[in-house]
Amino acid sequence: MCFSMSRNTYIAGIISEHNNGSEDRRFKFRCCEKSASSLANSCYYTSNTALLGTFARTAEIGFILKGVISQHSNKHEDRIFWFEVCKLS
Repeated sequence: MCFSMSRNTYIAGIISEHNNGSEDRRFKFRCCEKSASSLANSCYYTSNTALLGTFARTAEIGFILKGVISQHSNKHEDRIFWFEVCKLS
């Protein structure tokens, strides 16, 4: 799964629900707009984060969540995530 916001938007929230039939998750993203002058091009991906049950991910002050990449892990029987974090100008 790969999800990235358009130029002037960011991820304000993510919820997921586990589907036992496919042994995977379904996601919904809440997105918000920010003025183009507020977003900097300085972005990076976090180290991988395993989703085991419930977890919370927030951006540091002055940063936003712009995207997410994930892949299913058979070892964890859940997903591993990398979040794209961008600095606000």
